[in-house]
Amino acid sequence: MEREETVRKVLDSALSGWPGELSPEVRGKLHLFIGEQLRWSKVIHIVGKNDAEKTLADQISDSLAMLRFARALFAAEKGAPAFTGPVIDIGTGFGFPGFVWKIVDDDLPVTLVERKEKAATFLERLAFSLKLAGLTIVRRDAEKEEIPGLFRVVTSKAAGRLGKMLPLAAKLLEPGGLYITVKERDWRWELEEEKATEMNFLKEEVIGESRGALVAFGRRSPCRSRG
Repeated sequence: MEREETVRKVLDSALSGWPGELSPEVRGKLHLFIGEQLRWSKVIHIVGKNDAEKTLADQISDSLAMLRFARALFAAEKGAPAFTGPVIDIGTGFGFPGFVWKIVDDDLPVTLVERKEKAATFLERLAFSLKLAGLTIVRRDAEKEEIPGLFRVVTSKAAGRLGKMLPLAAKLLEPGGLYITVKERDWRWELEEEKATEMNFLKEEVIGESRGALVAFGRRSPCRSRG
């Protein structure tokens, strides 16, 4: 009973900034996700030993903010199609943000890339338990190994500096696609090492008092030749 109350408090905290209501089915899946995260964090390092409940709530809250940010960016484009993916999450770790996105939007095709065996195995087992279709888990190092396909959105959270991530995102994005990440508020110094000329900064949005900023870059569409 005490464990269920802890999970409920983490869930309520994580959803405090989410606009609108989630269906009972989605809330149930998030509840199970949180329970498994807390249970396994006692065995393997997932969300840290100090104040694991708050850390997990913040991780989920950030992931949801990233999803809302992505949806808003696509909705703002005149004539652009709705945000339907596909999405690839580089260095997802234990599912942030990609696994959370998949739980909230079951129709969204999501690929999670994770090189660490324990994390990838954890995600595979949890995906099976939640019966998530359209979720692919790739055990690779995206920086060193080729990832096939092009994606509408590339996302990452704590996977590396922009100097490394923007060129990687450029290789994986279809023209007009978005790269979305979370950074500290003072993030622009990371662009000093950035060499992906096909990527351009689009938007920044500060989240919370100390959670940093959502940052979006777009992959330029190729110029059309004039006849």
